[in-house]
Amino acid sequence: MRYLLALSVCLGLSTSPFVQAQPALTALTSFDGEDREPAPSPSGEWLAYLSDRKGDRSNELWLMNLITGAERRLFEQALLLGPPVWTKDGKHIILSQKMADAAARIHSIDVETGQLSGPLVPSFAQTGDQLFPDISPDGRTLALTIRTDSGGLDVYLASMEDGSVTRLTNHPQNDLWPRFNGSGTGIYFFSRRATEGQSDDIFYMTLSTRTVTRLTDAKDHDFVPSPAPNGQFIAFAARRSGSPELYVMGRDGQNQRHIETPGMRISHPVWGSAGKKIYFTGRPLAGGPADIYVVSFD
Repeated sequence: MRYLLALSVCLGLSTSPFVQAQPALTALTSFDGEDREPAPSPSGEWLAYLSDRKGDRSNELWLMNLITGAERRLFEQALLLGPPVWTKDGKHIILSQKMADAAARIHSIDVETGQLSGPLVPSFAQTGDQLFPDISPDGRTLALTIRTDSGGLDVYLASMEDGSVTRLTNHPQNDLWPRFNGSGTGIYFFSRRATEGQSDDIFYMTLSTRTVTRLTDAKDHDFVPSPAPNGQFIAFAARRSGSPELYVMGRDGQNQRHIETPGMRISHPVWGSAGKKIYFTGRPLAGGPADIYVVSFD
C-alpha cells in the first residue's frame, strides 16, 4: 500500500540551514482513492490527512504513525473540509465539517476516541461557511476564513475560550487561508486583492496594527502559505509554469526558490514540527488520484 520514491532535489536558499542538503522526495500513500491535506502532529509521530477511498467525496480523517507506518481511520461521518490542524497538546484535531443543507462549522475531534465536539465558533452575524482554520502558538486563538452573507471570503480571529469573533479583513476580493507566524503576532494569507481578481498572491498581516504587506508578485497564482515552525521560511504552492509547484521563501518574501517535484502538481504544503520536512498533496500531471508526499532536508 505504501512505497518510497527517492529523488534528488535542491532547495538553494542562501539563508537556509539546509542549503547543502539534497532533500529526498517520498510518497507516503498510494491508494486508489484521494489522500490529501496532510497535517503532522506536534510530536512528529503522527500524520493526519483526509482521504476519499470510497470515491463518494465524503472525506474521512485518517491517522498514520510516521514511525511504524500503521494507519487508522479516526472519523468518517459527514463531509470534512481541510486542512486538519492539531492542537498544541496533540490531543485534538481541528477542521471544518459540513452537514447536508447547512453551512460548514469548525469542530475538534478527539484523537483517542474520535468524538466530534460542538462548533468551536458558534453562529454570529455572519452565517456562511467557516473554513481553513489555524490555531495560534499559545493555543488560545483560531484564525479562520468565513464566507460572509454577501458571498465573499474574509479572515477572522476567534477565541478558543468563549468563541468571540474579530474580523480582520473586509475586502472586495476574497482573503483566505490564514496561518499564524511562529510568534502569533501576525498571519499569512492569500488573496487577489492586489491584482483586481486576476491572480493570487501571498500577504502578511501584523495583528497589532492590521498592516498588510504583499510578499509575492508573480504573474500567476501563489497560494496556501505555510510558515515554518521557526518562523524563518514560508512554503507555498505556485503556478508559475503551467501547474502548481512547491516553493519556499523567506518570511519577508525574499529568496523564493522552487523545489522540484517531478511529474506532479502539488497543493497544501505544511512543515513538520522540526522544520526539516514539508508534507504536501501531490497529484500526477498525467491524471489520477492524489497522494501524500514529503520532502526531507535532514
